Amino acid sequence: MFIRVFVADYFSVNTYSMYPTIKPGSTIVVNKLIFWGRIYKKFDFESEELKSFRVKGLRKIRVNDIVVFNYPFDDNYTRIRFKINYVYVKRIVGVPGDTVSVESGFYKIAIIKER
Repeated sequence: MFIRVFVADYFSVNTYSMYPTIKPGSTIVVNKLIFWGRIYKKFDFESEELKSFRVKGLRKIRVNDIVVFNYPFDDNYTRIRFKINYVYVKRIVGVPGDTVSVESGFYKIAIIKER
């Protein structure tokens, strides 16, 4: 359990959003040491608000990193929440300071800040 909370965890990919890089039905392993995973203060996952924190990771998120995060939703337009086991797997196309545009279905980084 220690490893799954602090070091690495695995997730199933159920959509085509990362195809052909990651196919639906694939299982991916996530290295939590890079960005650090969310550490919960209490394990009451049925409560309205989950309290958590993060420890500083080994590095910041970079363009082309693949990240796993909880799908955000708002059922009554008052605040953003997430479902604990409903995750998205996506590729980072821009970081703060970048200007990203989409043309004919392809993204381009129009202006890249000094990295």
